[in-house]
Amino acid sequence: MSKKDNSFSEILASSIHDVKNSIGVLLNSLEMMMDAAGDNKTHSCPTEELSQLEYQTKRISNNLVQLLAIYRIDNENYEPYLQQQSVSEFVDDCITLNAPLLKGRSITIDYECDDSLDWSFDTNLVTGIVNNTIVNSSRYTNGKILISASVENGFLRIDIDDNGRGYPDMMLDYGNHKTEIDFTTGSTGLGIHFIDISTKLHNNGKDSGYMKLANDGRLGGGVLSIFLPPL
Repeated sequence: MSKKDNSFSEILASSIHDVKNSIGVLLNSLEMMMDAAGDNKTHSCPTEELSQLEYQTKRISNNLVQLLAIYRIDNENYEPYLQQQSVSEFVDDCITLNAPLLKGRSITIDYECDDSLDWSFDTNLVTGIVNNTIVNSSRYTNGKILISASVENGFLRIDIDDNGRGYPDMMLDYGNHKTEIDFTTGSTGLGIHFIDISTKLHNNGKDSGYMKLANDGRLGGGVLSIFLPPL
């Protein structure tokens, strides 16, 4: 087995463990909802439990899609589909897609982007990046998320900030520890690995896309930044 195949196998195994944990949380939440419904004549469901169900369901869905994408990319079976589009409309679509989850968790999300900004990129890959980050941020933020997009040094830069505790040191040092896995916290590195390879697929022959993680962003917490070259 090659080093590349072994790396993917490690991520796959740990991610299956992570998915299993999420399913366990889903089942527990369902049991609590059923108990609450049994005690309530109106059979209404607790908002907090519904929010937890939605979060875990989105997390499972994102994990599985990312696994499939990584598998296809690793096996050279994925060709980026690039199309010119409005960045502002793209970000707005991502926010709309996650609106029910954010509303259920009382999270405010804003975005800053020039309406005239257009860029060419793979919509599916970048949607996966933004959605995954929004879902993860919804767990760690203290109620605010900000998405901003601009052109910096010839690259499209998209930042996703939150006002949570920030990223742990292991994630900030991702470039030196790409395969580290923490079964205690359930962190597999899948999301960051997906973002890393997805941005790098945006390549114009001279420049490649890349990502950065940092803390103390505009909202005081963590910030994920992706940079996409002109294509």
